[in-house]
Amino acid sequence: MKSDSITEEAVGALVERFYAKIRGDAVLAPIFDKALAGRWDDHIATMREFWCSALRVRRDYRGDMLTAHQKIGKLPRSLFPRWLTLFRETVAECFMEAPAKIICERALKTARNLDSALAHGGATSGPPREP
Repeated sequence: MKSDSITEEAVGALVERFYAKIRGDAVLAPIFDKALAGRWDDHIATMREFWCSALRVRRDYRGDMLTAHQKIGKLPRSLFPRWLTLFRETVAECFMEAPAKIICERALKTARNLDSALAHGGATSGPPREP
């Protein structure tokens, strides 16, 4: 059943479902597998905290998203639209239209900010395109 509000439980379900898709994605799964080195559960817990904070449900995320992504190395530009597509699909499965719009706008802003920051740190440049 789709949620009509952005709650901690709904965001947690979104994150779980999204990363299940990532784990099954032929392009993204190997990148995440290498970066996480078997620490999927820790990553999912961190992403729950991140998205709850990003969506103003809770404010306990204390991570550094930029540093975590810089450790991965140069990421191909094609990954951002692919990530956004999977994320948007998952949001549409989990939320009604109004909260889905808010979440997807936040995801696009986050991807753009991350891409811009990585570009200034030597990674690929240019804003992510909307898929």
